[in-house]
Amino acid sequence: MRNFKTNPKIWLFCSTITNSKYVLELVVFFILISVSSVKAQDLSVSGAVLTKEGKPLNYATVSLINAKDSALMETAFSDANGIYKFMPLKAGEYIVSVEAIGFNTKTSLPFLYALTQVVVDTITIEESSENLKEVVVTTSKPTIERKDNRMVINVAGSVLAAGNNAIDILERAPGVSVDRDGNISLNGKAGVTVMINDKLSYLSNSQLAGMLRSTNGNTIQAIEIMTNPSSKYDASGNSGIINIRLKKNKENGFNGSLILGVGHGHYVSDNASLSLNAKTGNLNSFANISRINDKKFINLSSDRIIDSSGFKTIYSQKSSIKDVAINNSYRIGADYETGKNNTLGIVINGYFNDKNIANKGIATIIDPLNKNLTKQISVSDDNRTLNNVGINLNDRFRLDTIGQALSIDLDYIKYKNNGDALLSTLYDNSEGNRQQQSPYYLRQNTSAAIVVHAGKADYISPDFKTVKIETGIKISEVKTDNTLEVLTSSDDVDYVFNPQLSNQFIYKERIQASYINLTKKRKQTTIQLGLRSEHTTSKGTLLNSNEPSITQKYLDFFPNLFVLQSLNAKNKISLNLSRRIERPNYQSLNPFAYYIDPYTRQLGNPFLKPQYTNNIELNYSYSRFDVGLSYAHTTNVSTETVVTDTISKISSVTFINLNSLERYTISTNYSYSLANWWSGNINGYLTYNNYNLNGSSGVNQENKNLSYNIKSTQNFRISNNYKLEINARYQSQFVYGLYHLRPFSSIDAGVSHSFWSDRANLKISVNDIFNERKTDLTLETKGSHIHGYQKNDTRLIRFVFTYNFGSKSLKSTSHLSSATDEKSRAGN
Repeated sequence: MRNFKTNPKIWLFCSTITNSKYVLELVVFFILISVSSVKAQDLSVSGAVLTKEGKPLNYATVSLINAKDSALMETAFSDANGIYKFMPLKAGEYIVSVEAIGFNTKTSLPFLYALTQVVVDTITIEESSENLKEVVVTTSKPTIERKDNRMVINVAGSVLAAGNNAIDILERAPGVSVDRDGNISLNGKAGVTVMINDKLSYLSNSQLAGMLRSTNGNTIQAIEIMTNPSSKYDASGNSGIINIRLKKNKENGFNGSLILGVGHGHYVSDNASLSLNAKTGNLNSFANISRINDKKFINLSSDRIIDSSGFKTIYSQKSSIKDVAINNSYRIGADYETGKNNTLGIVINGYFNDKNIANKGIATIIDPLNKNLTKQISVSDDNRTLNNVGINLNDRFRLDTIGQALSIDLDYIKYKNNGDALLSTLYDNSEGNRQQQSPYYLRQNTSAAIVVHAGKADYISPDFKTVKIETGIKISEVKTDNTLEVLTSSDDVDYVFNPQLSNQFIYKERIQASYINLTKKRKQTTIQLGLRSEHTTSKGTLLNSNEPSITQKYLDFFPNLFVLQSLNAKNKISLNLSRRIERPNYQSLNPFAYYIDPYTRQLGNPFLKPQYTNNIELNYSYSRFDVGLSYAHTTNVSTETVVTDTISKISSVTFINLNSLERYTISTNYSYSLANWWSGNINGYLTYNNYNLNGSSGVNQENKNLSYNIKSTQNFRISNNYKLEINARYQSQFVYGLYHLRPFSSIDAGVSHSFWSDRANLKISVNDIFNERKTDLTLETKGSHIHGYQKNDTRLIRFVFTYNFGSKSLKSTSHLSSATDEKSRAGN
């Protein structure tokens, strides 16, 4: 048995962690590491592929050949650590052959396989004498791929990605919908967790939407959609996880790209970004800076009918909004290989954004007897600054040549948002004369700070008695400090502090998690069984208030089962069962009353409970065709609603827990190639949602609906230098919580031209060509009926120029996989 003390890195890590008071949570983790270090007998043939410099070679083609007749038995690819593995069915004499672009083919010496484990001597291959100085890979990956328990959208190279931000690109992904406020749902179901490079953002929905809008689409490599992720991932996200993988080049030498873009809708917008990469010896460094100057025009209208003891008040409002955002983001980092088995890394990323929202609204208020018609003219000017910095330190080291590995990540993230909003309201009577009612002036100064500390350790043993073991721990601490300072005035000159409307809310949360995944592969069957535990402690305190602090403590277990059966080379069927949680975001817990106008405000709910979902999903795939059936049952459904005080007529946009949601879904995805110049994808889902409101809206009722969504992407290669892409989508009428939303559709198109030996590219695209994208909804609650309409500035034409410079030598094949590099950094 291997002792931890023989490896000083593991011993130091264990000593540091076990000195804390959370020893019990780590017992399983370290027992598994100790036990799995025993080299039990198994049936595999494995080995490693290294370059002449002793570095792992990723994505090399490894063939298992019968030594007697040279028959090809199996083919595999080396992973990020250069490891490959076979499970031969017959005893005999074999040879391993390794091929990789830019390298000479290398074969092993013959070896005997007698149904016991065989570790082939490390194979070292050298670069081809031709050196492939200027290799141009013309083969493109399909836009959408299905990989076991996830769907991968290859964004890099997409015509429509140019000039768009991450939110725009997510809207085109299969099954993904983004509402007017940037909230993301998957296959018609809310509660999606969005990760960037396998890391949580710890943001509220609106803050996350802001961050994604500041993420340039040209920096995205791929998007992974996991409706039922394994226990390795955080349990948050009722409808699954969307993982955005950013580009990171590992080509030798110095290289980079410059991107300049301009767009025109109602206003002119522009964007620019610069990416730099340098790899010398064991050091790989990268940097990206981007700027997006985004201007949008939004039309809003709403009609509220408030019923108070049979007397109805009508509140009809129309607003015009100019939304200007200047988003500046950066990402810099480096990886250093301290040896052939260890890589240290650091990544620093963040943004500093300025935002101004100018809103002018005119409301007509009719009293119950229709005797008084009042016009309310509200003008608001909302200025915000949003800043973020995140630091990640990571260490990846291999424990042996078979694939045992340990990875450690430490994260520090800080968000700082400040806002200064001035709301001015004047009143007119039905004759247009100024009423005696005094003008209403309100200044709201907001400050929100979020600090995150997180650490995790992941261990993998790919070959313990033919079972792959993954286990790990994670501890995260989050503190949010929100301050609202309200000042009122009757003349827009002298403002007086209003203590009744002002306050400070502090929220603290700590999550301690551990998990284990067991994966068994036998012939054509793969079984993965996982269990994750998460202990949550949270405390919300409203200062300057007599209200007591709200404290919650709960321990949850989240099992996961994944079974994949390969019927043959093209036919696969899989079954996935999981349990997940969705905790309230920080913004929805904040009890502040933030006024949009005198009769409309946003109000958090500190008593919100987490919601839980049990999922079962059955998938069948044939070549490039996939179809899935799923059922999900959610309790304590958290949703947005509008609560209206029938006396004061003030409507509060807030959050509540519904009783439950039952959801049945059929989803399908088909990628095809009709000719060598025409490929495409069509996907969609049909879903039945049944919300059990249980009195949450003031009456006992159900809100149910059958809806569907269809998306299609067509890619045309007009010539070697020209590409055309068309994207279309249609969403039928659907329900979301208490809301009913009407159908919408949109069509996007773009063309790209490559020149200057493929170093330069010009892309022209048009979003929402027919200007059909809109939000049209109704809401029925006790005492009120609401109809809302929102039309954003969705029809845009964009011009984006890209220039790539520096070395283009293809020294390894690691970058041929759309997300291989990021997977190696995440320990996948």
